[in-house]
Amino acid sequence: MAPLFCAVFSRIIEGKDAREGRWPWQVSVQFYVAKKGDYHHICGGSLISAQWVVSAAHCFSCSQCCSQYRLVLGAHQLLNPSPNQILVNVKQIILHPHYNKKTKIADIALVRLEKPVKSTKFIRPISLPGAFRKFPEKMKCWVTGWGRVQMNRKCQKSQRGTGSP
Repeated sequence: MAPLFCAVFSRIIEGKDAREGRWPWQVSVQFYVAKKGDYHHICGGSLISAQWVVSAAHCFSCSQCCSQYRLVLGAHQLLNPSPNQILVNVKQIILHPHYNKKTKIADIALVRLEKPVKSTKFIRPISLPGAFRKFPEKMKCWVTGWGRVQMNRKCQKSQRGTGSP
């Protein structure tokens, strides 16, 4: 089982536990730590198609080291694996060409799964809006994942979400 390590900026302040399957596109990005002989949760991501995940570029310190990463789809509690979750190997990591480690500008990455995944009740790509869709200011959105709920606390064991104006 993967221990929990929060990555940079990992916070879901005042989030509430999500019911299993509530966010079927949520992905746990995990990195292999040789000293511990296990994978550790480092970041979240979103499944955007059967074979692609979008995440933050800062999660991938070595974009050429695909074998050191894996993705967990359909997870709810990271320390209590569910029969609904699957582990997927990473085939390719593409960092935004203008990503800057210091400023975190263009902090986005695409991750190609080794094989396409089949949609289930617990694993499904997020439905993205069209490129020219306009959103009103202060429109409510959701932030989900396994991040901290308070700055001085550890990462959460269960997937959480919170509404954000």
